[in-house]
Amino acid sequence: MADKQLLAQIAHLLRPHATRIANMVARAVVQLADDSKKLQLLQLGVLAGETVDNAEHFQPYGFTSVPLAGAEALVVFPNGDRSHPIVIGTPDRQYRPTGGEAGSVTLYHYKGGSVTMLANGNIQLTPGPGGEVIVSAGGTTDRLVTVSEFTGHTHGATTIIAPGGGGGGPCTGVTGGAASVPGTQKLQSE
Repeated sequence: MADKQLLAQIAHLLRPHATRIANMVARAVVQLADDSKKLQLLQLGVLAGETVDNAEHFQPYGFTSVPLAGAEALVVFPNGDRSHPIVIGTPDRQYRPTGGEAGSVTLYHYKGGSVTMLANGNIQLTPGPGGEVIVSAGGTTDRLVTVSEFTGHTHGATTIIAPGGGGGGPCTGVTGGAASVPGTQKLQSE
């Protein structure tokens, strides 16, 4: 009987620590984003009826995004303290492209545009439907290319390659088949 009482006392003493540990990591849903600060702040819905304000969104150097309302979040509460939340990820499974090759990396947008560094080292730029690829430098902006510009176009320095890497040769006015479907071309300099 003394052992049961001792275990009950130990459990009672450890209960606050167990609660803190249980409250250290949570799933959440993004409600609002404030991107005006040096470190982005998010408002999150964590538990049923619990709203967490001013959660700091830690993002890796060189990359930034503003998550849409409804995106999921993984939030850490250091030491189980709910007053200082830190968001370490904001995936949005509704828009994440799937089916990538091992070794490939994709930067994507919810409206369909993407930049993919393919496993073979090539880079594929895909604008969203009706979009353009635009290059900006030194305060000037130039439109790089739109897929529709290749219809009926002849130029010896540019090759259109259909998905899967087949075909090739100088651009000679492709007007049908897979190579003319918007968003499926890759440009390759000769």
